[in-house]
Order: sequence, then C-alpha cells, then structure tokens
Amino acid sequence: MTEHGAGGDDQAVDGYLEALASRAPVPGGGSAAALVGAVAAALVAMVGRVTLGRPSLATTDDAVARMITEADEARATLRRAMDEDEAAFSRVIASYRLPRATEDEKRARRMAITIAAQEATVPPLVVARTSRRILDLALVAAAHGNPTVVSDAAVAAWAGAAAIRASAVNVRVNLGAVRDEAFAAAAEAELGQLVAESERIAVTIESAAMARVR
Repeated sequence: MTEHGAGGDDQAVDGYLEALASRAPVPGGGSAAALVGAVAAALVAMVGRVTLGRPSLATTDDAVARMITEADEARATLRRAMDEDEAAFSRVIASYRLPRATEDEKRARRMAITIAAQEATVPPLVVARTSRRILDLALVAAAHGNPTVVSDAAVAAWAGAAAIRASAVNVRVNLGAVRDEAFAAAAEAELGQLVAESERIAVTIESAAMARVR
C-alpha cells in the first residue's frame, strides 16, 4: 500500500458523501461515476509528479510530463461532468413531473422525457470516454512511474474501469426512453467496446505495475 500527501478537504468530501447518501435525487450514480474517474486521473497525475525529475528515471521525463498534463485535463473534464450529470438528471426528473391531464399535455410530456433522457446520456458518455483515456495514461504510469508508487497506477486503472462500467449503466438506463434508434444503437456499441477494452487493459496495467513494485 502506498500513501502520499494529506487526506484532502474532509469537509468537502464528507459533504458530498452526505448528499450522496441522502434522499435527494442529486447527486446520484452518474455524478459518483464521474468522481471515481476523476480519482483515477488524480492518481495517475500523482504517480507522474512523484516520478518527474528523479535522476534514475530522467529518460522518461518527457513522456511522464505529457502524462501529467493529460491526466490533469481529464480530471477537470470529469469534475465538470459531475455537475453536468446532476443538471441533466434534474431535467429528467422535471420532465416526468410535467402535467398529463390532457392528450396535448401527455404528448408534450412524452417529448420532454425523450429529449431529457437523450441529453442525460451525454455526461456519462463523456465520463466513459475520458476514463478510457485515463487507462492509456495509467499504462504509461505503470511502465515508467516511480516504483515506490507504481501500484497506484493499478488502482487508477481499476478505478477508471469501474467508472466506465458504471457510466455504461447510467447511459443504458436513459437509452430506455430515447426514441432515436440510431443514436441508441451507436451508444450501445460504443459502450460495449469501452467496457470490454477497459477490463482487459486494467488487467494488463495491474500486472505491469506489480512487476515493478519494490
């Protein structure tokens, strides 16, 4: 087990977890999946920063520096996705609460639900795609990271894979209300590939990282 740095802002973490555990509709699973992906990105960046500048690993500095930059960008994207997912889910809830006393109201409600559901697939798709990129970065971290923290690259890999699988669940839930069959089929095909790739790559990363643990 590796430990690095302080435990972070306990108030912010506790506040989010309390909100997640509450009866409130948001945050929910989509936001949580994005957070898991962001944690994966942060771990990759940490491995890079502990590696960068060490004389014994200097030949990999350029690759590690690029890895850090991309991991930080991915983390920012996933942090935004947390808020975007919460906003999208709030719109879905609002669409289901629309009046349906008349035929016109029912039609308008069905259309609103369809639109909101399709929009709600966007944040988790972003999370899945971004987390897939994090796995590529974790592979770099496993191969070139400081051996004292390289196991964190494996943790990042499995966190990224979990974020992808969780996001696939969230997308598929919303696809049930999407009428655009071509959109739904394309999303389903992409998700299947992302999930399969992520699990295979995570196994590879764990093996590579653990082979270098000192």
